[in-house]
Amino acid sequence: MKTRVFVLLAMQLVAGTVRAADAQKFVIGAHCYCGLFAVLLQTLNTLDWANRTGKVPVVYWDNLPYAQRGGYRGETNVWHYYFQPVSNLAYQKGDSIYRHYATPDSSPCPEGEKTYDEKFHTGLRLYYHEIIKKNVRLQPRINRKMWDFYVANMSGKQLIGIHLRGTDKHVDAIPIDPAIIFKAAQELAATLGGNCKFFVASDEYRLITLAQQHLGHDRVIYYDAQRSTNGSPVHLTKGNALVGEQVLIEAQLLSKCDYFLHTMSNVATGVLLFNPKLKSIFFHQDKDKGLIVRPHLD
Repeated sequence: MKTRVFVLLAMQLVAGTVRAADAQKFVIGAHCYCGLFAVLLQTLNTLDWANRTGKVPVVYWDNLPYAQRGGYRGETNVWHYYFQPVSNLAYQKGDSIYRHYATPDSSPCPEGEKTYDEKFHTGLRLYYHEIIKKNVRLQPRINRKMWDFYVANMSGKQLIGIHLRGTDKHVDAIPIDPAIIFKAAQELAATLGGNCKFFVASDEYRLITLAQQHLGHDRVIYYDAQRSTNGSPVHLTKGNALVGEQVLIEAQLLSKCDYFLHTMSNVATGVLLFNPKLKSIFFHQDKDKGLIVRPHLD
């Protein structure tokens, strides 16, 4: 009799805990139909807000170009295509979904994409890295793919990572001649010794080819990924979940380099948040000030 009473009390306690958690459930959706890292930065910020305010977060991405009809690898939630759940709760049909870029208290996302200034490097990078450590865990199959490539192609080498954003980025920023970045990469490599290699990531095939021409075919490493051949943005290709997986792996690999050369990009911001100690050089063409080269090599 006592055992039965104990079991009933335990079941009531668990049920009460579940009801309390459900009452604090906060479902985070994607704020726009856009690339993986644009919505990831928004989600990180809202996850932080949820943790700070005692909510139990659930990430439910549905309105993204990567969403495939019928799901992907058994998952219908696009977040779960790439990442593990952030809590023990799950989205249920009818749940309210928060779909805004800013948090309910209007705290901003990391402003690295626009500035990559000292405040970003000395404060925000570490802060958001901790949010990632707490909330963002790669799906095991993606983690394995990333490490398999790293061990086979990058381990034991001095590595300069280069991110070359092409396709539609010219809408947001003045394009930079890639030759400027390649020249800086060569000068940096000269200080590192003959074992230095370049890991290059881009959304355009022509930029990978250009990197090989400038830096040497035998010195350029790149991950086998889908890239644009006609200038159209591949990250907006409807129903192509693999594109998101590939750019996520590329960003992880860039974060494991010794140095990182980049322009203004959400992917670049993600790389710097994945590894808050990564040394970097930012290249930006300002309409008034001209070329800005901002190194952070401490």
